[in-house]
Amino acid sequence: MKRYYTSEINFPLLGSQIHLSGWIASKRNHGKVIFIVLRDIKGLIQVVFDSKNEDSYTLANILKNEYVVRIKGAVVSRDYQKLQEDDLLNSQFEILGEQLEIINSSLATPLPINNYYTVEEEKRLRYRYLDLRRMKMQQIFLKRSRISRTIRDFLERDDFVEVETPLLTKVSTFGAKPYLVTTKSNLRNSFYSLPQSPQIFKQLLMISGFDRYYQIAKCFRDENLRADLNQNLHK
Repeated sequence: MKRYYTSEINFPLLGSQIHLSGWIASKRNHGKVIFIVLRDIKGLIQVVFDSKNEDSYTLANILKNEYVVRIKGAVVSRDYQKLQEDDLLNSQFEILGEQLEIINSSLATPLPINNYYTVEEEKRLRYRYLDLRRMKMQQIFLKRSRISRTIRDFLERDDFVEVETPLLTKVSTFGAKPYLVTTKSNLRNSFYSLPQSPQIFKQLLMISGFDRYYQIAKCFRDENLRADLNQNLHK
């Protein structure tokens, strides 16, 4: 049986039995029914466990946030009148859980994964692996990936060649203030410089016959604002 992502669940799957895997984003116990919100890299969806299915209901009762689970169940439509109350990315459907497997349990996390909470940056960086679980952060990565793919697809259609030029080179006398990186060699007071405008590499490619090329370059800047630069920007 194919494993689906939450965003792949749609009308053609209504009534089908599917497998889902992910993290527990939240849980609500309404007595004879337990609702959980399952999160994966593509989004969120609600899963319902009924007490009539004793095995899965008992297991669902011990679930906590950030438990990693595998679920098998049937896809059903949700009540459209309740959609306004939900913040699920895929709120038109839910899963009637029939089988539940706990892949890994989790202690209480030192920072909340829920997007509604704000956490100081120092704590986010300390627990970066948890910070990157948040939907907001994952959407940033996914958007960047889509933008890069769109750029590549567009340029490749016109026979552009993607190249990668060095980031560390000799200090040049042009461009912005050099961004220096110390070396780990035996040479004292030695530095690499991140090229501000690697013109030499562009010229090398042109001489070599690459008439169409592109590079999605990484930008490292350590530059103080200059009055003349600010004036030029506002002209």
